[in-house]
Amino acid sequence: MYTVLSLFNNLVANAVEAIKEKGIVRLSLVEIHDNVEFKVADTGPGIPQKYQTVIFKPGFTSKYDQFGTPSTGIGLSYVKEVVKELGGDILFENSFNGAVFTIKLPIDKLIQKG
Repeated sequence: MYTVLSLFNNLVANAVEAIKEKGIVRLSLVEIHDNVEFKVADTGPGIPQKYQTVIFKPGFTSKYDQFGTPSTGIGLSYVKEVVKELGGDILFENSFNGAVFTIKLPIDKLIQKG
């Protein structure tokens, strides 16, 4: 369960950082057949087209601190790697009012067995 929380934590932190002053971060969870679908949506500016093909690559970042130092760029690549290890998938889309990340995981990978 901590693994799933770390995935959410990463996506929520990114969503909060994307919103410059005021905005909304929405979390949702739905069961679809043998899968669980988690969504993290924000009302930030979305992800520019030029970055959309590289956002899950290790080391990619579009975030810099006040001194111009880049962040590590491991957050989304970590999320994608863990999701794949759990037999799931992660999808991204820009919506009309922000970004939406969807994680689909098989329920049986989330249940701890005896």
